[in-house]
Amino acid sequence: MKNNKYEIDMCNGTIMDKLISFAFPLMLSGILQLMFNAVDIIVVGRFSGSQALAAVGSTTALINVFVNLFIGISLGANVLAARFYAAGREEEMSQTVHTAITLALISGVVMAFIGVLFAKGALELMGTPDDVIGQSTLYMRIYFMGMPFFMLYNYGAAILRAVGDTKRPLFFLIISGCINAGLNLILVIGFHLDVAGVAIATIISQCVSCILVLRCLCRTQGSYQLHFSKLAIIISERSKEIAGSIMKNMERGVTAVKSVGMYSGTERDMLFCVVPRKEIIWLRDIVREYDKQAFLIVSDVKEVFGEGFIEDISPK
Repeated sequence: MKNNKYEIDMCNGTIMDKLISFAFPLMLSGILQLMFNAVDIIVVGRFSGSQALAAVGSTTALINVFVNLFIGISLGANVLAARFYAAGREEEMSQTVHTAITLALISGVVMAFIGVLFAKGALELMGTPDDVIGQSTLYMRIYFMGMPFFMLYNYGAAILRAVGDTKRPLFFLIISGCINAGLNLILVIGFHLDVAGVAIATIISQCVSCILVLRCLCRTQGSYQLHFSKLAIIISERSKEIAGSIMKNMERGVTAVKSVGMYSGTERDMLFCVVPRKEIIWLRDIVREYDKQAFLIVSDVKEVFGEGFIEDISPK
């Protein structure tokens, strides 16, 4: 069951040492996520004055509610992924990973819009003083613009924790926390951005943690690998030459389907090819080499199932 040094196999061996090894990084991760806002408060309180301190401090309760809420929601993906992973159900595990990441992205974007639109109203309901509500609203709106990164990190970290890996999500948070603290000082002291500066620093640091956890999921060789592949549809008068070059040079399979253009009435082969995201430029260059007038349609592919195929489209 254990595929790398970070995973903890809870199904075999003694449980107490594994439980401590699993729970301790998880506990620290929760504390660190709540500390982002605390660091912002410390920096603006020290270098921007009492009004900026009051503005950021008035958002603490609301931010803590959202942090704990979305950490809790991500546990749904954690439970489901852990169940499929322990049972060795690789197809269901892969579906859970891709569904969770898609849901995280969509809900993050929705929350960003909601936060920007209703930040002031929420702060007014909480009784935020009139003299600081303008800066508090600015901080909250910028903070919510980073919600997609926050959601993607939490759902990605939930997937890793489902396979017993609580260490890497903690490492990613430590890195982003250091970046947050450093950028806070640079943007507040160097650029005098005050409340906006600490909010921007938080977004950037959350983006870093998001990239790190998604990179980790993409690079793993387990059933929880995240795929970002592309489906290319090619329509050309020189489809045979293009297909031959793709198979020879890219070593990718190509499917040809006979089709008729309803406008022109001409019959042509329509080529279908699934390639990793990093190879789409290579594919485009091959198509242009043979036919500059060819149609190349590219769309995202969430998953591809078939014997040996998932391994084939994995990033190399």
